[in-house]
Amino acid sequence: MNKKELQEKLSNTVKFTFNSLFGAKIIVDENGIILYASPFHYEYLGIPEGEAMEGRYVEDVIPGTRMHIILKTETPELGYVFNFINRNTHEIVPVICNRAPIYDDCHRLIGALSECIFPQGIEHVLKLAEEVTKVTQRSDTLILKEEKLSDYIIGKSEQIIQLRKIISQCASFPLPVLIMGETGCGKEVFANAIHHFSDRANKPYVKINCAAIPNELLESELFGYEPGAFSGALAKGKIGRLEYADNGTVLLDEIGDMPFGLQSKLLRAIQESEFEKVGGLSPTPFNARIICTTNRNIEELIKQQKFRQDLYYRINAIEITIPPLRERREDIEPLIHHFITSTNRENGLSIVGISKDALTLLKSYDWPGNARELKHIIERACFIVGAGVLEREQFSEVEDKILAKATDTEIFGDAGEGILEFDSLSEAREYAEATEIKKALMKAKGNKSTAAKMLKVDRSVLYEKIRKYNLT
Repeated sequence: MNKKELQEKLSNTVKFTFNSLFGAKIIVDENGIILYASPFHYEYLGIPEGEAMEGRYVEDVIPGTRMHIILKTETPELGYVFNFINRNTHEIVPVICNRAPIYDDCHRLIGALSECIFPQGIEHVLKLAEEVTKVTQRSDTLILKEEKLSDYIIGKSEQIIQLRKIISQCASFPLPVLIMGETGCGKEVFANAIHHFSDRANKPYVKINCAAIPNELLESELFGYEPGAFSGALAKGKIGRLEYADNGTVLLDEIGDMPFGLQSKLLRAIQESEFEKVGGLSPTPFNARIICTTNRNIEELIKQQKFRQDLYYRINAIEITIPPLRERREDIEPLIHHFITSTNRENGLSIVGISKDALTLLKSYDWPGNARELKHIIERACFIVGAGVLEREQFSEVEDKILAKATDTEIFGDAGEGILEFDSLSEAREYAEATEIKKALMKAKGNKSTAAKMLKVDRSVLYEKIRKYNLT
């Protein structure tokens, strides 16, 4: 069946059948153009009957739809929670969606079909969403192997492109990897990618946060212990995480915080491929790939005699440094779209994008918390809005931080850092006045008339002050 035949088969009889069934159905061609939409779509989207949906691009009619993704991936989606947004009442109607590609007799993609089911009551939707989430989490590992590395490590900067190349080359080799970078820059994401795109992807992947486990418990957590090894020990002993990860991968998160005395035992386990449990005498075989992450300067820790130099050389056979987000601002936009997509998918939201004004604002921020901070900001904005486009107003907190920094650096340069001292009350008053003018100009995006209204002064007065303080 070709496209033309498909359109012909959507006769009045077929449409009548579709219209009679409970639920909403929509069919698009291979370009995402709507061929058919059931009356339920018109009703729940608040579209008058005289305004045809057919012939329009599906994303222009249904914000947040995933039909274009079905056309791209050709992968059916079952049990997805989606929110219909009524354009007139702004009412949110949660539904369960099943989506699938449509092929002709030669298995060529010619379109996609979506069917939406309206459960009776929000509690049914939430229950179904919970079950779908569980299934999705169980299948994540299987799906991940089919994804491209570029879909997993997001970014288009030259630094990220080079890091993807390094990971693609080293993933299949069992050499230890040390990943360094500031807090929140995505070290664990890179570690996960190395494991999932390696030959050990179907083997255990054990994560150990060296900074979160108390020092006195870390040894038994890592290596396990024999029965009766110490007071309070389990009668049958305990298997350590290293033993559990045998033939797989071990992620030692924040290894820079590992106690110095424990580092020698870890070094021996890596070198000898065996270790002894706490209270044990016989060696336990150990064969797992080691991936370590840290936000600390290991070489400085070595100078301070807080980290073993021989362990450092052992774990950094492959060394990866992730640059902070402020040094790769071109990655901010793709990360934003990635976080919007994942938040929509996981929470049934319908955010379709971000405005240019809001994007410009976020790109001008230094992101001291890196990608983690960006993710939290985007998620919060998505939850507040629920559907539509994220605007600058949703990121007032970011704007306030930028303005606070501008107060100290853009107006008076380095003099703004630290505690300010003034020779007179008049000088302090001028500083405060210049600060407020600068804030108003930034909020007004340089429009002096608007800034004057915000400051409740005549425009001529504002021009005079701008010249006086040499503000731009």
